[in-house]
Amino acid sequence: MKRCLQSWVKPRNSNFTGREEILERIGLSFKNERGEPTALIGTDGLGKTETALEYACRHADEYTLVWWVDAACEASIMESYRQFAQMSGAEIPATAEACIRAVRDWTRTQEGWLFIFDDLRDKDIFERYAPSVGKGDLLLTSSVEDTWGKDIRLLPLKEEEAVRLLSAESGLPPQEMEELARALGTCPLVLGQAAAYLAIHQDSPRDYLENFRLSESRIPEDWGLNPGERRHYACLSLALNGMRDEGARQLFSFLGCFAPTPIQGCWLKYACDAGLPLPLQETLSDERQYELAVMELERCRLIHRTNDKRLLLNRLTQECLVKSGAADLWPAACTHLLNRFVDYDFTAPEAVDRFLERAPHILVMAERLADEGRLQAAAQGDYFLGFGFKAAGNYRQALKGYGKALSLDKKRDDAALDMAATYNELGVTLSSLGLQRQALKQYRAALAIYEASPGISGQMAAATVCNSMAEAYKELDELERLPEFQRKALSIRAAILGENHPQTAASHNMLATAYYLLERYEEAVKEYLLAYKALRLLQGESYPDTVAVRENLAVAYEAAGYPLPFETWLSLKTP
Repeated sequence: MKRCLQSWVKPRNSNFTGREEILERIGLSFKNERGEPTALIGTDGLGKTETALEYACRHADEYTLVWWVDAACEASIMESYRQFAQMSGAEIPATAEACIRAVRDWTRTQEGWLFIFDDLRDKDIFERYAPSVGKGDLLLTSSVEDTWGKDIRLLPLKEEEAVRLLSAESGLPPQEMEELARALGTCPLVLGQAAAYLAIHQDSPRDYLENFRLSESRIPEDWGLNPGERRHYACLSLALNGMRDEGARQLFSFLGCFAPTPIQGCWLKYACDAGLPLPLQETLSDERQYELAVMELERCRLIHRTNDKRLLLNRLTQECLVKSGAADLWPAACTHLLNRFVDYDFTAPEAVDRFLERAPHILVMAERLADEGRLQAAAQGDYFLGFGFKAAGNYRQALKGYGKALSLDKKRDDAALDMAATYNELGVTLSSLGLQRQALKQYRAALAIYEASPGISGQMAAATVCNSMAEAYKELDELERLPEFQRKALSIRAAILGENHPQTAASHNMLATAYYLLERYEEAVKEYLLAYKALRLLQGESYPDTVAVRENLAVAYEAAGYPLPFETWLSLKTP
């Protein structure tokens, strides 16, 4: 038997029922051809994830590696790929492209692996991140109707399979389950929740069916639930009404604010300062009460707990909470959570991983706050997504975050400086992609706002934008434009900070470099000398910045062709 490194996050379902034909077809598809992925396609709640997990568990001894990728969004794929790079002993990649290369290099050279991409929503993203195929197997799950590869359609369970599942999980005889199975629609998620209710409350299937139909009839039509969602929500309502713990009920509703990706329990406690209802406040504040509430939600099959104890909602469950309005009850808590999630310090090695774990939830909360009219909070979340993805080296996603923040800020009357900051970050990100012309357009928009700002912070920001514009023109080899923007930055800093300040000295140095590149050596010498004098006074002769500027000055002095030896001339200028 091979040693298999496994990375799936959910425990195996001990009552997994049916799908034998599907499992066999997955195995045959891998044996026949490894050139393209095998995809399980079906609507939410049909058990695609459970089926993929069951296949992985049954066949683990055939692989050297089984790697589970939460593919619900690009952030979760990046998080998984960074973890993979760390597992394989490689240096953690600095950019999304480096992540992709690391995985493709490994899968191209190693044999006997299985990658599972669970809950794919976007074919373009998958094609961007897909591993190299040929030496391993690639299994996908998706509810999106598309051609992914060797597609296997997952249908509702057969009635006899549904009956077996209800019986196995409730402990009641199969012959009592036939009418209930037909009414519930043979969706594994709904069946599992119904069976859990029967096991907990010891109701007869007939009584449960009567309550289920009553619950379904009370669902408002304007919620827009499709038939499968209506059956699911009816089961959710019965489960919640059967709970004695109001804190557990409110916790479940609160979880609807999050994305259907793993949720850290500590995040929920961040909201305790946001004026939560007392039962939920007490549940989150007390470790024992919190654990009991989570256990009750698990027992009712309303949530799962991952192997590392994070909480997980099924996507269908989350959709039902959103459409029913249950997830809209917590705008203040969402705002508070976003404020806690936003941390612009990415110096720590784990900061990017922490951001990628939170990013799907920040995205969902920002969208919900925007729908509620809380534009400033939503824009802050989207701006941070842009900043975080830029720090993670995913510039394409960064542009999306900044773009959404900008569109929200344009709807606000008091957002001029926020817009300027976003324009500037768009420019920086576009410049990182080598799109200097597009970057300059964003820089100009930022500069116009900052220059019109009466405050010192706006003027200082304008100086920074001028330097960025000069750098963009340098990349375009339009060197004649450099002095215009470097002089503007210098004049702002000198007026606000004075001549003897490190930032003013840096501006002199940058302007001198612009002159040097244009072969205007005498002007370069003048500016380098001013920078050198200021740094020598502020930081001392041996400070690295002072040494670097002194070396620049020596090179420019020699290029200018002055007659005196440089050291003699410098001693006269700096007695």
